[in-house]
Amino acid sequence: MVLVNTTEPVLAAVPTGLRGRVASIGIGSAAVPSFDVDNAAGAGAVLRHLYDSGRRRIAMVTGPRWLSCAGRSVTAYRALMRAADLPVRLVAGDFSAPGAAGRRWRPSPGGRTRRDLRGQRRHRARGDLRAAGARDRGAGDVAVAGFDDIPYAAVSTPALTTATHPVRRIATAAATAVLDGRRVPPVTAFPSTLVARESA
Repeated sequence: MVLVNTTEPVLAAVPTGLRGRVASIGIGSAAVPSFDVDNAAGAGAVLRHLYDSGRRRIAMVTGPRWLSCAGRSVTAYRALMRAADLPVRLVAGDFSAPGAAGRRWRPSPGGRTRRDLRGQRRHRARGDLRAAGARDRGAGDVAVAGFDDIPYAAVSTPALTTATHPVRRIATAAATAVLDGRRVPPVTAFPSTLVARESA
């Protein structure tokens, strides 16, 4: 059995008899090994690209709170903003384009006023569909980057800057671990690669 984007309660419910025959794409547990992209490093590469190209008003459209990969990216974003002495701008979202368009700023610690995405000159959205939705809502001088490199990212107008992941390798590694029944490390992280295109 291969679990995809599961939760801690589901992992805790895996029967003892299935241990060694279950792997997870996403978070894992002491009994279930995980295979996933290195979200933090991938998010960091996108953020550094925006910063190095002169962006200083950088926001993140977040993912669902229950999804661990979304949390890891937010943690990376907060750390990089602190290191650059920039304010944290988080926009609550989901994995859809409508989820990014029209969302409002969620106040960060320190009390930021809520502002609509429209009128923001620089922002970064995690997740290609969310990035596309945010881009469509923004003005022409908004730089947008996504995460996942879905097929639409390369053919959108403008083509979307994003981070690509070895999805086939991740899925193959998880399935192979289950089928072979071999012992694997508790966490196997795969690198994410920045793909710079026209949007940022």
